[in-house]
Amino acid sequence: MAIDSFIIGDSPRDELIRSSITPILPQSFKLRTLSGDEPFSADCPCRVPRGDYDSMTIALIELTFRYAAKVIVAVACDDLEYSPINYSIAEKCIENMKETLPSEYCSEIVERYEYASMKILEYIDSGDDSTENIIRHCWFLAKLDVCYRKDAYPRDVSMFFTPAEPEISRELFDMLNIFRTEFLPNVMTPESSVVFNPNFGYAERLVCETDCDIIIDNTLIDLRTDSTLSYPKAKMLKELTYIMMTQVNKRCGQAFFELDRVLFFNPRFAETEILALDDIPTEKYNNAVEKMLIVTEARYKKNNTASIRTFELDMKPDAVTKFSKRQEPFIDDSPTDFDINVDLMGQPKNKLFGSFSDTMDISGKPLTKNASYTDGYTQTYTEETTHRKKPLIRKLTSVIIAGVIVIVAVLILQKVITDNFGNYNSFTDILKKLFGGS
Repeated sequence: MAIDSFIIGDSPRDELIRSSITPILPQSFKLRTLSGDEPFSADCPCRVPRGDYDSMTIALIELTFRYAAKVIVAVACDDLEYSPINYSIAEKCIENMKETLPSEYCSEIVERYEYASMKILEYIDSGDDSTENIIRHCWFLAKLDVCYRKDAYPRDVSMFFTPAEPEISRELFDMLNIFRTEFLPNVMTPESSVVFNPNFGYAERLVCETDCDIIIDNTLIDLRTDSTLSYPKAKMLKELTYIMMTQVNKRCGQAFFELDRVLFFNPRFAETEILALDDIPTEKYNNAVEKMLIVTEARYKKNNTASIRTFELDMKPDAVTKFSKRQEPFIDDSPTDFDINVDLMGQPKNKLFGSFSDTMDISGKPLTKNASYTDGYTQTYTEETTHRKKPLIRKLTSVIIAGVIVIVAVLILQKVITDNFGNYNSFTDILKKLFGGS
């Protein structure tokens, strides 16, 4: 993602962003934990050990966890403005595929995405599904996420439909159970304000694109599944950059939301580290905001005049902007009979979409989407683009209002007939002729 580039980039812009953020990067002891223990302590016991996986599988596990965690947060909310899948990297990947790839390549992938979105919304509304099935859908979304980040797609479409191996699913299930039972009760209530996949308006154009997952009650949530509990300096730089972006937007009159603290959670250790912005020295914080504002303005300077006032935003329904990035796709065009030690992108085997054998059934035939899933994927799906959970009282109110409208309509009709025919009996006679009766 573009937000990561400035951490390791050497362009003038990257160096300017780092010089703005680095002075307020706190030392690890500045953070506190919900448990009261030392933050990022090596003595913290590991609750969910990580299997021996390659780097790409590890990335897929973390992305799957982040998608599934957002679904669990959505279930815990009383009211949602939109699905946790809307404005996600997976959705951007689908939009990009439909615009730039042949329909014969992406049609089945789009259908699978729409089915996954539908099942996730059903799960949010009713809870009528298993966590295992939600993991299946989020594993698929994680693959889309990786394709968008790498700007590359496998030649064999069936690779998208290969489910996670059983040990990976069990690992994810255990981490999500800890997230649901031990993390959420400490950071949110059903009435909490939640923003999924937030965009950072004008300031985001400085880094082109962000991948922030959740904001809960002015708290920026960073979910990670690292096998160690070391201090994540790179991730802290990213989170502080998001906070600086909100301050730049505020200076430009675009205050979408406030951020008061940063929270890190790793379900493998069931530990939560918190940085309150009040713990950052005020002078350093204000200097960082000023530097970030200068960098942002310089990015959009045209004819020696900052273009803040002329910059237009495509607003989301909840006043968080949507940003769509169009990429030029790369499809690996290597021969079908490829070396099993090389993945579909020509890189050393890293199980991006599972091993070669995972794409065949026991008879040696290509594995299809119907053979890969046991959660009813063959059923008819419906397309949904917006979502709002409706409490029972809201539904009852709608029924009452509809009844009142019908009664008023009948009374108005009665008055019109009696005014024209001179008596009430004419109205009842008409009803008897229409519906029968003595």
